[in-house]
Amino acid sequence: MARKDMRAMDGRRDEGTATVRSATGIFCVRLLELAGKGTEEDRFSFLVGAFVAADLDALVARKILVENIPVVITGNEALAEAWREALQERSVPAKVLTTDEAEKAFVCRSQINSASSWRKKQEGQVLINVGTEER
Repeated sequence: MARKDMRAMDGRRDEGTATVRSATGIFCVRLLELAGKGTEEDRFSFLVGAFVAADLDALVARKILVENIPVVITGNEALAEAWREALQERSVPAKVLTTDEAEKAFVCRSQINSASSWRKKQEGQVLINVGTEER
């Protein structure tokens, strides 16, 4: 997703928060396609915004994500950046990990026992994985 497409998603994410949810978002994208409105990238950005907004709303409502508790994001670069921007808008600090950082974190995490891992969750460290990158 190009930077231009990310800007197109920004305006649509707010709209997605208010009116568009997963299935409805897909239907809206299909209607946009049939009407010949927007590029494929614009329609994809719209859909990403709708899904991010829906998931973000659910995570905030359940208090999994709260202001000023850092979040680490892994996965596809464009989707991770969409999440980072959405989280920043909610005053949730977020860092997107590179592939190397994510691999190191996974190895480190694998070496921690579950009791220690639970303490880290209580201390407010959240991880969002937004999909895998092709290698």
